Amino acid sequence: MQHHHAHLAACMAENGLENEVIGLIFDGTGYGSDATVWGGEFLIGGYDRFRRAGHFRQVRLPGGDAAVRQPWRMALAFLHQALGEDAFTLEHPVARFLPAEEKAIFTAMLERGLNSPLTSSCGRLFDAVAALLNVRHIVSYDGQAAIELEALAETSDDNSTLPCEVALINDGLLQIDFSAMFPAILHGLEAGVSTAALARRFHSTVAQASVETCLRIAADSGLDRVALSGGVFQNRLLSEMVYTGLIKQGLQVFTHRLSPPNDGCIALGQAAIAGWKTRRNS
Repeated sequence: MQHHHAHLAACMAENGLENEVIGLIFDGTGYGSDATVWGGEFLIGGYDRFRRAGHFRQVRLPGGDAAVRQPWRMALAFLHQALGEDAFTLEHPVARFLPAEEKAIFTAMLERGLNSPLTSSCGRLFDAVAALLNVRHIVSYDGQAAIELEALAETSDDNSTLPCEVALINDGLLQIDFSAMFPAILHGLEAGVSTAALARRFHSTVAQASVETCLRIAADSGLDRVALSGGVFQNRLLSEMVYTGLIKQGLQVFTHRLSPPNDGCIALGQAAIAGWKTRRNS
């Protein structure tokens, strides 16, 4: 049973939902149906099946698991995606973590995919921004960078957003591209914008882009029920922004209350899918 399908089914089961819904499944790592690492997913489905309707633009995960433990790697991956090799020559908070003699190796990892699988992970996006804002470069527990980034964002009341793009890509999926956000963060830092304000703008940007993507999926599919699941939705600030944005647009939103949104709900989702298949085949 696919990881993010189980997330969707868990939220549905907890809320007593049937038929198909839209699922916003945001987490750190889950093996995707296309053999890449998923984590910023917009699904349509129910207990019997699902399909991917949208996702965050993929980026390289330099060093694989090492990038999870060292968020500075993700910051450089996103900067490289946006700026090319300039990412390694500009002055920014993560530049010091890559010695000059290792830049060629790191560049090859990103450009050739050496020990650098593709990921659409929302969790790794949070890690990258936390590192770029000098919040956390190396973590000692799961989700540490994102937790500290949220805490920083909550100290600001800035209502601005950062640039990103929602577009239909070749395979018919909607894609949120956050590439332009990273140079904008650098410009903000250079202009003296506080890291708290930039952290808040980042949360607002992810929420606004997610709501826009969900609305486009709802308009195309005719569905008006949305399930939120995945460890990223333990972030209270982002969850409230996404929930409020969807409700204001007239959609019904369902969240976890009895089971956690992180992988603690996976077994529930798997049981719900298995139960549905058992009833269907009996």
